[in-house]
Amino acid sequence: DSPTAAAGYRRRGYSLMGCIKDIPTLKGDNYEEWKRELDLAFILGEVD
Repeated sequence: DSPTAAAGYRRRGYSLMGCIKDIPTLKGDNYEEWKRELDLAFILGEVD
C-alpha cells in the first residue's frame, strides 16, 4: 500500500469514490501500483 492512499482510506471511511480518486493514473510504467490500488479500492468499497 502506498502511505498516501492508506491515509486517504482512513480519513474518508472507505468511500468507494474517495478510494478511486486516490488511484494514480495508469501510465504503463506503474501498472503494479495502479492494479494494487484499484484492487484495494474495490475491496474496501465492498464491491464484488
